[in-house]
Amino acid sequence: MSAQTALTAQKIDTAALPVIDVSDLSSSDPLRCKGVGEALRRACLDKGFFYCSGHGVP
Repeated sequence: MSAQTALTAQKIDTAALPVIDVSDLSSSDPLRCKGVGEALRRACLDKGFFYCSGHGVP
């Protein structure tokens, strides 16, 4: 692979972006926290963007 890698962009309908509930990040159950992390990772690798819910910010 060369020092420069060509990047391409795709137009994604915002309705296709995942909504991730991040409220479990404050859970005492490590599996629930891990589940949020896995969902974030999938969204970043698949679409590159996501919506957050359950963050407590109005």
